Amino acid sequence: MPTIAIIDDRKDHRNTIKRLVDTELLGDWDSSAVAPLPDLEDYPSWLTENEVAVILLDERLNEQRTKGKNLSNYDGHHLVEFIRQHLPTLPIFVITSYPDDHELKKKFKDVEEIIVRQEFAKRADEYVPRFLRSGQRYLEAFHRELTELSDSADKIARGKATKGDIEKIKALQAKIGMIFPCDSLKSRCEWTDELESNLKKLEKLSIDIKKFLKSTKHGMEKDS
Repeated sequence: MPTIAIIDDRKDHRNTIKRLVDTELLGDWDSSAVAPLPDLEDYPSWLTENEVAVILLDERLNEQRTKGKNLSNYDGHHLVEFIRQHLPTLPIFVITSYPDDHELKKKFKDVEEIIVRQEFAKRADEYVPRFLRSGQRYLEAFHRELTELSDSADKIARGKATKGDIEKIKALQAKIGMIFPCDSLKSRCEWTDELESNLKKLEKLSIDIKKFLKSTKHGMEKDS
């Protein structure tokens, strides 16, 4: 089920946002309110495993302390920058009490919107449908890419792939590999690695066949 993830180090804040979101959610969507993960590298697999299609993110992620230590050593704008390296089109909305934060404003171009927390509380019924529309567009685009990858792979398997098909499947493979890092989804990466290996074999076979046909044609011309 597609999920709206609410990431905030303050439990009261994230649970308040979750309650407001849940009031407006459609039946085929879910929400999840979580504290920041220990490391940025933990996010790609977590986002995939939880089917996250929209992120609602606080900017100050290291205010809350546990046993004298902050929950995280990064802020919201650091997480935005990291996620954009792996998921360039995943909708990210920042909900914060500090909309004028200098570092956050520098990342404005990388998020859908920076929303003042108090304003969201007043207008959740207007914001949540916007979140859902953004998430739905993201999911539809991603599913189209998976379908294209499947179709191109099928053409290769049937020996009907053109050069354009091969280039397309390589591009899609690279994008999916970026979205699903190998250390978090080993089986998927094994599949894409195998696909790349098979593509290289097909290209080599194609070259060998052309050389063979050329040499055969040349030999026949000499005999005649």
